[in-house]
Amino acid sequence: MNRISCQVALYPLDVANSTSVIEDTLARMDWGGLQVVVGSMSTTLSGDEEEIWRCLQELSVTAGMSGRFVLNVTVSNYCGCEI
Repeated sequence: MNRISCQVALYPLDVANSTSVIEDTLARMDWGGLQVVVGSMSTTLSGDEEEIWRCLQELSVTAGMSGRFVLNVTVSNYCGCEI
């Protein structure tokens, strides 16, 4: 099992209340067995590499249900990957 971590920041576009879009998107997610830390500016995921990529795809699809967005993702196979 390859562990990776990533930091994700979602920026909804053309919406009056981006916070509600972000909270709704995060609430709809199936995080599987990932470690998830939701912060005030970004969310950090760590766990199995395949599960991270699955969640990123799901996050993109889910965010798109609310309209246009920018999704900023930083991925590491070192930082945040402690077992």
